[in-house]
Amino acid sequence: ESMDLANFHGRFDAIVLSEVLEHLADPWLTVKRLATCLKPGGSVIASSPNVCHRSVILKLFRGQFDYAEAGVMDRSHLRWFTPSSYEAVFTAAGFETIHLGPIRKPGALVRMFNALTGQRFKHLSMSQILFQGRLH
Repeated sequence: ESMDLANFHGRFDAIVLSEVLEHLADPWLTVKRLATCLKPGGSVIASSPNVCHRSVILKLFRGQFDYAEAGVMDRSHLRWFTPSSYEAVFTAAGFETIHLGPIRKPGALVRMFNALTGQRFKHLSMSQILFQGRLH
């Protein structure tokens, strides 16, 4: 988060942030700083756990907010994101959204549920968020 990026301004075509931002104190500032390292029209591909996955929601209904060794509630996470809050990190840094969705294609049952509910609850089945964007 505190690395001097001055020598990298405008040098990269793409940046990959796989399971990174949830471990940072200020992911918003970090993404803005990293955006300066991209060439015009540069891309970002990023992923993070989805805190509004149904497994987390069910535990919250039971009054549980327990940390784990891995997964969404990994004890090393400093930040948690929903798909929309994750996208907001990147749009605030000047990225246009190309894709926002799950890392893995949902199974048939989940696709049917999403279709029947007009996609209103698709965030509940997304364990990992995938964001693909392009710098304006």
